[in-house]
Amino acid sequence: MRNWRSICLAIVGVLVLACREANEGGSTVTVDDLGPVVERHSKELMNLPGVTGVAAGALADGTPCILILVLEDTREVRSRLPAEVEGHPVQIMVTGEIKPLTPDSSG
Repeated sequence: MRNWRSICLAIVGVLVLACREANEGGSTVTVDDLGPVVERHSKELMNLPGVTGVAAGALADGTPCILILVLEDTREVRSRLPAEVEGHPVQIMVTGEIKPLTPDSSG
């Protein structure tokens, strides 16, 4: 069975691929450049209650950001989250609970 770290890294990979070309805001920093920032801060952010994942993403205008995935968007959860990480803006995405898939027993 995969552990939570593997699942979170898989989610990060999918989100990075989905956002790879989202940098339209003229910034010299790209979504791909945020990988090391995400890696440095994932553990501390994932330890916050309500956080289900951390990834590189992009704001609506294409500005690269740190995407923090949460169970639900509440005032309490927001009060624990930073507005930025290493100078990069934070965007919150509600995902609900993320569970690992169970292996297919038919196979």
